[in-house]
Amino acid sequence: LLDTAQYGFLPGKDTSLPLMGLKAVTDFCNYWRERLAVLAQDIRHAYDTVEFTVGKEMPLRRLGAPEKFIDLIRELDSNKRTEVASAHGLSGEILGDEGWFRDETGWGQGGEESPMGWDIFFDV
Repeated sequence: LLDTAQYGFLPGKDTSLPLMGLKAVTDFCNYWRERLAVLAQDIRHAYDTVEFTVGKEMPLRRLGAPEKFIDLIRELDSNKRTEVASAHGLSGEILGDEGWFRDETGWGQGGEESPMGWDIFFDV
């Protein structure tokens, strides 16, 4: 279902192969004195910024996900609360209810569904 060029978070794949390809192209262009343009994207906040309709619903529909599954993801998002882990413990344990906040966008950091959810979104 996902593009074969997708390397993130998939079993048996990592970024070493595309990085070796980039190194080979860079070496080739350097040796032959050819120009090369490379685009690198900073996606360090990737999980946190995925909005539901564009970032979750549309990619799931594109892949043919059942409506019940999309509704389940919507329901999970509408009731999502997050706490922060710190050197002093979990924010919910330290501050009680004030230690939790409503997480309105994104695939949850550390969530089991998050890597595949990000791949689905990024593959669009």
